[in-house]
Amino acid sequence: MKEYTVQVSGEMEKAILAHIEDIQTWLQGAINSKGEKCMERLLVEISDKRPEKISQSEKKSLLSGIEILPYSSERQEKPLKDRFVKK
Repeated sequence: MKEYTVQVSGEMEKAILAHIEDIQTWLQGAINSKGEKCMERLLVEISDKRPEKISQSEKKSLLSGIEILPYSSERQEKPLKDRFVKK
């Protein structure tokens, strides 16, 4: 698993903590939610099944079997299916 670091000023931290209980928990939830949505989009492109019908092991196998080309604004204009290649 990769680990990322973010920087938050003291003032920003105070403002954020006025609205949420724990920044780390909130960030982890936001990343998990975005990751799930992105995986669903990929699964729609690479499988003929609906994502909710694919088992966890099959999802893992499908996603590990492709190489995602790096994001770029130029590449973003292409359809999602044109931004990955099968390994």
